[in-house]
Amino acid sequence: KNLNQKNAELAATVVWLNNLGLDKLPRVHDLFAANRDGLLLLRVLDFMSPGCINWRKAELKPNHKIKRISNCSLAVDTGKKEPFEFSLVGVGGSDIYEGNKKLTLSLMWQMRRYQLLNFLEKVFANQRTETQEGHLGPGVMVGRKRGSSFSRKARFDESSIINWANRIITTALKARGAPEGSERLFREGKVAPEDWTISSLKDESLTTSIFYMLLLWASAAWSVNWRFVTPGDSEEQRVLNARYAITVARKQGASVFVLPEDLLEIKPKMVLVFLGALLTLHGSGKKQ
Repeated sequence: KNLNQKNAELAATVVWLNNLGLDKLPRVHDLFAANRDGLLLLRVLDFMSPGCINWRKAELKPNHKIKRISNCSLAVDTGKKEPFEFSLVGVGGSDIYEGNKKLTLSLMWQMRRYQLLNFLEKVFANQRTETQEGHLGPGVMVGRKRGSSFSRKARFDESSIINWANRIITTALKARGAPEGSERLFREGKVAPEDWTISSLKDESLTTSIFYMLLLWASAAWSVNWRFVTPGDSEEQRVLNARYAITVARKQGASVFVLPEDLLEIKPKMVLVFLGALLTLHGSGKKQ
């Protein structure tokens, strides 16, 4: 199970790198081999935060081991500093050069997370400006300047995304009422909009995928056929819901790199990636 999870994370990371849109970036097939000389890491970091790399210190022609490790060390050191502030305790340039899978994937995940949060922060800020509304939920703060006393975590993090998603769903439910055809899902007194919110990326209610369905419905009501959504009482029903949520997300135009099993097992990293894709849809202006 752990091996399959790592393989899925590895595949998702490769897809992410190949879809970043960096000019003249060689297509990545073997993640660990591609990172051995450190240049890929440096380019991606500089792409996410232009000017963060001191290219005078970089070895642009890393034709032997020392130069490659030097580049990897520069990437790790950059990742520890603002604006990234990655948690890289015990990670050195030699670990990346030697292809340490656990440590390399840890660094790459934090890069993916940073890029996702940075992108969503901009989407949120644009939407907030367009609607001229204040916060979309407690804990969501936008517009802090880099270098201020607030870290990235204090500005926009997983809790911000959760609050944003919760607010979208509760607002839609209050405005429109329960989705047509979803009556059988609203049972046992679970009828208030706030009953469909989540508290974390590990919230057990996520295993039914109904939360994702509501978020997709809030973005484009036409896209969800509630006759295909089950209460999620059995594993078979939950699998069907997860598959349908991914299908609807793709129908709306989302780039989805998660598997039904990721949603079913509530893997926090994959939940974050999927929620990010859905919130991007909501902020794109494609409504109802």
